[in-house]
Amino acid sequence: MKRVALLGSLLASGLATAASPYPSLLPPDAVVRTALSQAPLITAAHEQVAHGVARERKLRSGTYEWEVAAMTQERKDQAGARFSEQQYELTRRWRLPGKGALDRRIGALAAAVGEFAYADAWHEAGRSLLAGWFDWLREERSAALLQEQASLAGKQLEAITRRVTAGDAPRLDQQLAEAELGRVVALQLEAARRAGSARIALLQDFPLLALQAPSQLDEPSAVAGSDDQWIRQVVDENHEIELAQGRADEAQLAAVRAGRDRLADPTVGLHYSNNIDQNRNVIGVRIAIPLGLAGRGAEAAMARSAAAAAAAEAIQTRNSVEGAARRDVLNARSSYRQWERLADVARQSQAAADSVARAYAAGELGVSELLAARRQALDSQLLATVSLLTAHESQARLQLDAHQLWALEEHDPHH
Repeated sequence: MKRVALLGSLLASGLATAASPYPSLLPPDAVVRTALSQAPLITAAHEQVAHGVARERKLRSGTYEWEVAAMTQERKDQAGARFSEQQYELTRRWRLPGKGALDRRIGALAAAVGEFAYADAWHEAGRSLLAGWFDWLREERSAALLQEQASLAGKQLEAITRRVTAGDAPRLDQQLAEAELGRVVALQLEAARRAGSARIALLQDFPLLALQAPSQLDEPSAVAGSDDQWIRQVVDENHEIELAQGRADEAQLAAVRAGRDRLADPTVGLHYSNNIDQNRNVIGVRIAIPLGLAGRGAEAAMARSAAAAAAAEAIQTRNSVEGAARRDVLNARSSYRQWERLADVARQSQAAADSVARAYAAGELGVSELLAARRQALDSQLLATVSLLTAHESQARLQLDAHQLWALEEHDPHH
């Protein structure tokens, strides 16, 4: 019902983010969902659901059980006659009126909290996968770009070597070109090492995720919709808030229940005894009520404190989520603007490097200017590539937190 109401409000406000497309740089949705469902974090979260269901069942049935007691004894009267006697008792503590209903409400909340915990774990696993994917993709693309630059530097070295051999350039030009090639190769090896490390880390947490880099990097687009619309959707759909509020509600009911326990539950028993001659049979009812109040009063006070703390934590969680949502929107918008600037710088640097290369070929500039221009172009390309991927990641993170990406499906057996 909550999602239906939220959808209606979004349609009414004309929220443009409702039609956000699936990010092009991510693995297919079905692949990601399979990887998430088998992640260790999600496997562990399944048990939280089972724990909540079991706790609900326990609270519904109550903790009191029937007890059967049997006793035999021998009695001797003044005349010396001996009589064997047996006693039997069936007892049970009973919840006073109203306590059972409270326990059932607490049990229902416990089951809901288990579901909220599972949904929150699914979302956190999605965040982890998203971050790991882009960490790997950044290093993978950087390594590929450096490999291309190493190939280009190698061809430049060959051309310069031919000029040195022909006597058209000094030996120093060849040495500088060799040094530049070595620098680029070293950078490529380091990027490849980081990419391998990111791959290992990602597959360690999500072993079923297929790591296949996209063939091309699509340009990001500006974030549609207003900041307030995004923030409202992130907050309204947040499972962490649901979990914290569910725990606060459960703690509040537990405090009410502990207050009811200041009036202790009675123990009612049916008593029967006889002797072997069957000339003495006794049937009776026994009622026992604990009288101590200090301990139960302390338990009630502890429960009230726990409820107050849980309520404060729920408020803090909502504030924290709202702050994170604002940062999500800020990062998505600012990373896009940064990519625009760096993409322009990369194009300008590449154009300048091409002009310097033509001037070098014409003998108008030296190799130092050529290598410096190529180095600047490479650095600009690396920064632009990283900023492009960061812009995509920031927008995907915003979609993820707004539950437009990899949201837990309603038919999931654990939700």
